Amino acid sequence: VLAAALGMAFFATRPAAGAAYTWTGNGDGTTWNSAANWSGSGFPSTASDTATIDSTSSNITIPSGRNMASITTGGTYSGTLTQGGTLTLASLTIGAGTLTLNGSAVTLSSTFFMSGGTFNMSSSAISFASNTWAYTAGIINPGTSTVTFTSGCNYPLITGSHTLYNVTMSGGGCSSHI
Repeated sequence: VLAAALGMAFFATRPAAGAAYTWTGNGDGTTWNSAANWSGSGFPSTASDTATIDSTSSNITIPSGRNMASITTGGTYSGTLTQGGTLTLASLTIGAGTLTLNGSAVTLSSTFFMSGGTFNMSSSAISFASNTWAYTAGIINPGTSTVTFTSGCNYPLITGSHTLYNVTMSGGGCSSHI
């Protein structure tokens, strides 16, 4: 009976799969893995979770090994979101604030949108397996990063004027280095 009660308590506090979380900063205001900093119950931690960071100046570090559906910064976000280690996302949207990569691998399987803010790519290796890299505004600091588009022979739609270094397009028997 005690084990069943403990099991129920454990499952009652786990975040639901595919949950949408919005940063509130109501906990310590900086810790990603603190449920008190997010709306809802829990924090973004599964491959189907989404995270939105808006209306804050918090400096937040994304824990290493995070695999999520999406991260979006927007509105009046004025802090810095820092990659703590490897990061896998379906979608990344930068609308405000700063996203700083730390040199670890980043995998994007769907879309990248940037309409504001700053994207510091450092020396990260970014693997992008889709057809949409959309840039309309903001600052991209490519550093010595490597961007590899792996969407096969269907080369991605890359919009906007910005600089990237070490770009490779490959997959499906097609390959070119730009």
